[in-house]
Amino acid sequence: PDSPSIHFNRYFLAFHRGDQAGMNAVLTLFKGKPEEADALVISADTAAYFGKMKEVATLTARAHEMFKSQKRNENAAQIMTALAERQALIGRCQEARQNVAAGLMLDRGQITLGGAGLALAGCNDTVQAQALIDEALKLYPQSTPTVRIIVPIMKARLALMRGNGAEALQLLESLRSYEVGLISGMSSLYLRGESYLLQKMGKEATAEFEKILAHPGVDDFAIQHVLAHLGLARAAVLMNDEAKARKEYQDFLALW
Repeated sequence: PDSPSIHFNRYFLAFHRGDQAGMNAVLTLFKGKPEEADALVISADTAAYFGKMKEVATLTARAHEMFKSQKRNENAAQIMTALAERQALIGRCQEARQNVAAGLMLDRGQITLGGAGLALAGCNDTVQAQALIDEALKLYPQSTPTVRIIVPIMKARLALMRGNGAEALQLLESLRSYEVGLISGMSSLYLRGESYLLQKMGKEATAEFEKILAHPGVDDFAIQHVLAHLGLARAAVLMNDEAKARKEYQDFLALW
């Protein structure tokens, strides 16, 4: 009953209930314990969901130092690239590149390389993103997450940044069987929705963003859950549905 994973699951459930007191109670349990670093990561994840990016950076920096002091360099690296991915999604690319560099200095494992590549692809850093794709495929040629999920998402992001929505959609097609899963989470749905928006296909984009909102418990703190409202608003504009667009913009701004 005192396994840290049990308590962290309590936190997830409290988050979905909107129970701040329940969330705080879990975090308090880990004060001064080795798991405090993990609790800081969850606090940062929660802040990211609500768009509090300065708070995210501060909490991530604290967790980063704590992980390093515990010699958990892989964890320290992964939280930096996770922060970079979020920053890339909202266009903060200078900060994203800095955090990618900080992460890769500590670790170049499968998860770190994937996160770094996704961030750089989202910032249209074609050369470095492609180098990380090549490195990941060389190191992990038999890895389903790398070969079948992460690399296609990276390539789709690069295609989207080039303005080629059709190519992005083609690359994302092979990911349908992995969607809303542990590895792909919301990434492929969100990218597909963005690709449809680029092609002025409002109805198709709406379907993708609605799938994200229909799965709040998958990748609980992914900011795509919130950005999906923005995507729905833009899709509604394409379909000349002013009332729907206004509602979705308001829902987005209520969260951020």
